[in-house]
Amino acid sequence: PAGVSAIHKGAVDGPVEVGRTGIVTDEHGDRAHHGGTDKALYVMSAAEQRHWSEVLGGIEPGRLGENLLIEGEIGAILSIGDPAAGGLRVRVTGVRNPCATFARGVGRADWVEVFSARNRVGVYLAVLTEGAVQAGDEVRVVSSPGHRVTCRRWFAHHDPRDAQGLLNSEIFGNCVIAPFTKKYVRAAAHEQVG
Repeated sequence: PAGVSAIHKGAVDGPVEVGRTGIVTDEHGDRAHHGGTDKALYVMSAAEQRHWSEVLGGIEPGRLGENLLIEGEIGAILSIGDPAAGGLRVRVTGVRNPCATFARGVGRADWVEVFSARNRVGVYLAVLTEGAVQAGDEVRVVSSPGHRVTCRRWFAHHDPRDAQGLLNSEIFGNCVIAPFTKKYVRAAAHEQVG
């Protein structure tokens, strides 16, 4: 329904189970634009969460919709927690595009512009291997696609050269680009390099 959102998350003590579509107890108010296998988890850096907590007067982790506080690169494969003890393996699928629902959740009409201006909007993850995670789990890069296009850089510029680098990396089998990201990558690749 219009105006329904599950953006506000909260800290959880102990391990939580994560399946192909995200944290088992997590909800999504708009499944057409949020959630699913390519947007199973939304993550941002802990430094960014602290920054926005100060800006917004002391919000708790999870109030910006983030499930985890980590960083990533488009197409990178990450391991979260101990794989031998049922940890996760995830792929970075693309950047968050802040929307009106996000602005309503924060209570600021200018939020999309304010949040976007820093170019550190956080990223979505696809779950490759289900398992459990908890606060303090180690995050390791299992494989990097080698295209050197960070999520922050992509969000800020959509540079045609970066787009071509992403597409080339996928052609050579170094990364998988999620459909919600690929449409923007293909569009940018067709632009003239100025």
